[in-house]
Amino acid sequence: MAVPLSHARIVSAFTVAVLADLIQLPLIAAFDTAVLAIPAEAAILFVDLAAFALTTAPLRFHWVLLPSLAIEAIPNLDAVPTWTGCVAFVVWARRRENRGEPTPIIPKNSAHPSNVIDV
Repeated sequence: MAVPLSHARIVSAFTVAVLADLIQLPLIAAFDTAVLAIPAEAAILFVDLAAFALTTAPLRFHWVLLPSLAIEAIPNLDAVPTWTGCVAFVVWARRRENRGEPTPIIPKNSAHPSNVIDV
């Protein structure tokens, strides 16, 4: 069972995620200009790595943080607020874990071969 998330941890993770997504918007616009492309991409990478570290600290590691970091490395796809969505999913998943509910991604009785539909 995961460590229960306090209100302060959730607020700090959402604050970091929203700020990271907002900081990246003007950097993405600067990336599209030829002169500022390399410095803007370096700044975007720094913001992504900082967001990864600063959201992992209050939420603890969750596997969804890694694909979010990878998505942020794709040019123009990083304009989507992936950090905010990632934090929202992790908070939702941690609350389900703390209540003892199974995550809907994993089937309830996955150990039984009778649940497999073979075509």
